[in-house]
Amino acid sequence: MFLSHHKRSTRGRDGASVLLALVSVVSGVTAHWLSLDCAKFAPGGPCNCTVHDRTPNNQSRNQVWITCSNVTSLEELGGILAPARHHRVDKFQLGVSTLGHLPSNLFLDVRVSEVHLWDTPLASFVQGDSDDALLGLQDTLRSLALRRCALNSSQPFHRMGHLRALEMLDLSFNQLTTVRASWFKAQLSGSLRSLLLRGNRINRIENGAFAMLYRLFQLDLSQNNIANIERSMLPDTLFFLDLSDNRLSVLSPLLFDKMTSLRRVYLNGNRLTTLDRAVWAAVWSNPKLGVEVHGNPVVCDRRLCWLARLVPRECHSRDCQRSPADYRQLDGRCNAPPTMAGRHLTHVDCDSLVCGTACDSAARRAGDEYLANELSPFWR
Repeated sequence: MFLSHHKRSTRGRDGASVLLALVSVVSGVTAHWLSLDCAKFAPGGPCNCTVHDRTPNNQSRNQVWITCSNVTSLEELGGILAPARHHRVDKFQLGVSTLGHLPSNLFLDVRVSEVHLWDTPLASFVQGDSDDALLGLQDTLRSLALRRCALNSSQPFHRMGHLRALEMLDLSFNQLTTVRASWFKAQLSGSLRSLLLRGNRINRIENGAFAMLYRLFQLDLSQNNIANIERSMLPDTLFFLDLSDNRLSVLSPLLFDKMTSLRRVYLNGNRLTTLDRAVWAAVWSNPKLGVEVHGNPVVCDRRLCWLARLVPRECHSRDCQRSPADYRQLDGRCNAPPTMAGRHLTHVDCDSLVCGTACDSAARRAGDEYLANELSPFWR
């Protein structure tokens, strides 16, 4: 009897101990991520702490932002971040500073959602040969920007692969020349929505470089030296694709094959001389597609007859008054021949291109269904 009662009492005490321990742990975790009190930051230093409500990228209230500039050493930065240890900081911004590198454990005890650096040259954003980048932020970091940080293609970008909550990565205006297939894989492939590589020196993209980013929504490759882009480099899920201000003279056939989500394609400032039907067939009948080709030496000749067929011609017959639907927004102008120079691409017609039977009325009278089947075999 005593033994039985003793066992029950022991189990009761043990259960209570476990419960108290669990409450203690939960309380500790809750306290660990309390929002930072900006009063802990002394005014007049290289950093300021501010509170924001409902910003465009974050609808939360009482967001804490730390913004720093002209920080001259890692020791100084470590001292600045000391009050933020074991607290939540929604956005950390650092600009025009000299750090040398970004230690992997810099934010180990700080819960940060956004980290933005600019005009801060970095020899590396990791520490050692095996450490991952930004340790401790794998479940909280949603946005990372390293703009004008002098990063080159020798950097181990694959060490960001553990950042499984990362949705936006901005590496614009660095010194990248090659985009490697190993960079954007691992857990990052299931979270990244926006990748900005604008204003680098990229002239080579390895096959499959972006293909594994199966949630990627926006890809900005503008202002680079890209002369070739292949379908195998890109994911199916793109909504925005910006290839403006590169060196593209030809687009690969079926470049947009099976990109059923595509809505905006920017090709301004390249060397394109035509809009090849084989390139655009897969997406052209998408009613929400917008294409910009300003600043290209587009020659408006018979190669554009497939496009001219979609432009309604003036007539007085009921047979031809039923024009095709406005399938797309096309923005650009002819560069040649002289008789067509300056004409908007949506105003080219079969007569001015001397298309002959390529624009016969029978095909036009077939209407929208004919055009959708003929030009967009994958858009069904």
